Amino acid sequence: MAALIAVLFHLWRGLAPKADDMPGANMAEWQTDLPVIYRMPCDAWYHHADVEPCIFGPDDAPRTLVLVGDSILAQWFSMVPALFPEPTWRIVVLTKSACAMVDEDYFYPRIGQVYTVCSEWRDAVLAEIERIRPDVVITGSAATYDFTEAQWIEGSARVFSRLSKAADTVILIPGTPSLPFDGPGCVARNLSPDGQIGRDACGATERQEHVARVTRDLGRSAERFGNVHLLDLNDLVCPEGICNAVAEDGLLVFRDSQHLTDRFVRGRIPMIREALGAGVRAGRTLDDVSQ
Repeated sequence: MAALIAVLFHLWRGLAPKADDMPGANMAEWQTDLPVIYRMPCDAWYHHADVEPCIFGPDDAPRTLVLVGDSILAQWFSMVPALFPEPTWRIVVLTKSACAMVDEDYFYPRIGQVYTVCSEWRDAVLAEIERIRPDVVITGSAATYDFTEAQWIEGSARVFSRLSKAADTVILIPGTPSLPFDGPGCVARNLSPDGQIGRDACGATERQEHVARVTRDLGRSAERFGNVHLLDLNDLVCPEGICNAVAEDGLLVFRDSQHLTDRFVRGRIPMIREALGAGVRAGRTLDDVSQ
């Protein structure tokens, strides 16, 4: 998978325009470059554990996809309607910020206590998915939760066990690397007087080691289930191991230090389509899954 994405990246880079400017070149717009679901009541965060889906597509669509996870998974939302379009598909979004799709309790520093709302919500959304019985589930979480290796593997397996029985296909997207600084802030500080983007000042290396370790743990968990497929897109985010606030085509990659801009995600849909088609095992291509 990583080799395929590397090849696609090099092909794309050869065709990409120079990073001479950036769409919507002001810091406030970069920081609020979010998918449409953030303008909808999909995510109550830590306030309660009620299941509040956001639904796209016709109620009578012949196929259903569920996107379920935290904000790091939700950042990929805009690729979903492009790859699984109406009228064939109904898309159900179930998301809760800072809530891992790992069956483990954990302390959430922001609220100063164990995040029981997350555990209750996770169990409720799994029950809802079991009721819906969708064709496809896309799931994932940030790699930054403080779980041990065993917790990542076994806690994920308990979630995959339920999802794999409820859906025909489960696609797992690992958490993305982060920057050691605020992306828009770095770009704003390094814009030249004529508006050129100072990419060299806004890159970082050695940001993938921890993420790669968690991704391996998730892969070990997913391989227990024949219909759970790992889709690692992190070579798109940090090509050749370098994470940068700005991509070579001039798109801002991060809207803060860890979440991707919606423009970046939408700009990578053709490459995601290729990676998804190659990544689904058992001879099933994207066309098999999405048609």
